[in-house]
Amino acid sequence: MSTFIRTPPGKANGWEAIDADKAYADKIYNEVPGTIPAGESLIWALAKQSGKFEKVLRYPAEDGEYEKPMMDKLGL
Repeated sequence: MSTFIRTPPGKANGWEAIDADKAYADKIYNEVPGTIPAGESLIWALAKQSGKFEKVLRYPAEDGEYEKPMMDKLGL
């Protein structure tokens, strides 16, 4: 099984396929958020808890209010 990680430019559009075992060996998967993710991912919950991403985190992460302006602009 493969997983994709973001890599420096030069790889296929900035992404490189790596083995899932290698991806899950990342220390982030040993972290436990102090809050319940409320339908979002554990990574989202950790980002929220850190307080470093307040300007870019969206809740709910997938929601029409975030996507509608661009879809309207594209005529979708």
